[in-house]
Amino acid sequence: MGIKLNDIDESNVLAAIDNYKSSNILLWIPTNLITPETCLHAVKANGLAIKHLPDKLSTRKIRLAAIWQTHLALWRIPRDLVDNSLIEAAFESLVRQAKVAKYFKY
Repeated sequence: MGIKLNDIDESNVLAAIDNYKSSNILLWIPTNLITPETCLHAVKANGLAIKHLPDKLSTRKIRLAAIWQTHLALWRIPRDLVDNSLIEAAFESLVRQAKVAKYFKY
């Protein structure tokens, strides 16, 4: 059944992120539970969650984790925080995802 959004607390916040894997998960978590750990966990579950990352918690480690999960996260990172290494990571992520895609039937 999973965790209901109204029931998210410190004991189950990481499990809720794993359960929903939504790019909007950081909007649904109570603000007192949004920590560097929950942000990292959120972007590892869905890289596009970076669009709701509080500026004060935006670290290089979290940005790289988001890009590694999906190259599309690069477009959600403020331009002044993007450097060549993040662009290279996005390219590597795209290539990795393309290699995996060949195993899917369309």
